[in-house]
Amino acid sequence: MSHPALVPGAVAVVTGGAAGIGLASAARFARLGMKVCIADLGAAKLAEAATVLTEAAGDAAAVMTMETDVSDRAALAALEAAVTARFGGTDVLMNNAGITPASSRAATSSGRWRTGSGCSRSTSGASCTAPRCSCPA
Repeated sequence: MSHPALVPGAVAVVTGGAAGIGLASAARFARLGMKVCIADLGAAKLAEAATVLTEAAGDAAAVMTMETDVSDRAALAALEAAVTARFGGTDVLMNNAGITPASSRAATSSGRWRTGSGCSRSTSGASCTAPRCSCPA
């Protein structure tokens, strides 16, 4: 099955994209001829993933990585600005980043990472890439 957003030249942003499902999805997007940005924590992990994605895309210019803490709205805004500057915008957003509740990352300054009800990290990511959609802070 195809989707109109999954076309060569479209831009996919994948949070949590340096490993696992995120990396596998980003590699699939790259093989479709899409431009891909992965956002994750850990420069070494991102560099390794960039190698995988460049091989899948066949073009290093189609691959972008950015160290991003998705629990931080300012970091998400910076990610959106960087993707827009490099690729012109985002066509596909895959909010894949996640942590387990027992993780030390779960207790951040962003309201204990807004786990549970209300505004989640997914809607925070979406509100940065689709400014007309809003989410209470």
